[in-house]
Amino acid sequence: ENFPTRSLADLLLGHTPSTTGTNLSTPLPIPVGLHYTLTAVERIAKDLEGIEHTFMEVEEFRKLIHTNTSAASQIYWRELLARIHIGSHISLLRTRTWMSGVDAAWAAGNMMLYAAAFRGLLESTADSWFAFSRIPMTLAADHYRILRTLNGKSSKMFVAPEIEDSLIHFTHARRLDKHTKAAVPKSHEAKQIQAYLKSFGFDYDKVAHVYDRLCAFTHPSAESLMLYVEDYNASTWRLREVDQRDFVKELHSHFSEVFVDVLMKAFNLPLSLLKLLNTFNEAQFATRTAESVDLNPIPIWRKLEVAILASRKTSHRP
Repeated sequence: ENFPTRSLADLLLGHTPSTTGTNLSTPLPIPVGLHYTLTAVERIAKDLEGIEHTFMEVEEFRKLIHTNTSAASQIYWRELLARIHIGSHISLLRTRTWMSGVDAAWAAGNMMLYAAAFRGLLESTADSWFAFSRIPMTLAADHYRILRTLNGKSSKMFVAPEIEDSLIHFTHARRLDKHTKAAVPKSHEAKQIQAYLKSFGFDYDKVAHVYDRLCAFTHPSAESLMLYVEDYNASTWRLREVDQRDFVKELHSHFSEVFVDVLMKAFNLPLSLLKLLNTFNEAQFATRTAESVDLNPIPIWRKLEVAILASRKTSHRP
């Protein structure tokens, strides 16, 4: 594999990490192909000014459903796309932040920090995948119908409750006490981490294994103590603060396949959604920098383009 000569800190933060202290001499290894993606994410992150969406009050919307179905459906889909727009940007920014943490831990040779940042990256990616993975194909398959609805040409109410719940869950889910739980929709309740990890599907087993190993270092455990034990047996413990760089290198090398796969999921899904939103020709959902991102190497994007074309041919006009 070919790895970059520039560190992720350089790519993500615009500078190279400090060379003082315990510092790994080589940059965090990532495939060269991810350079392009990281550069695109940086451009998008710098283009956030002016992104703002306002949502209609629930009671006002309910009244509109009974008085003007076409307008209600139009507002419903504009607000749904607005949630996708917001969520995609937040997902990219959160991944970018966790990645800077992984890179800082690698540069410092700090095993605990590396495990915590990698675990955070894995959890946040699982959360985004759980919320968004089914959305792109649904939007593409119903593309023509959504376009007509946005243009006020639909006389029937057209909704997507599963997508709506997923998006609300992404932005509102949290740990709830029993009193709050009774007062809010079920979509506001956070799930156990295993539920999010299982959304990876066939990748679940290997991802779960990596997650368990990372937890062993970030939680109080026997493994988290071994960084400070040179040797031990039944009667003698010999303590020494071990150079953590070797632990970081070994762990990253052992889980590099999952690391790269997580990064691809973390970046490619929201990038695909942002570019897909551009196809609806609504200025408020447009991401100019996403338009220049070449997603053709990503299989899902090619499938989305095919589905969009098919929707124009097969969709029944509402």
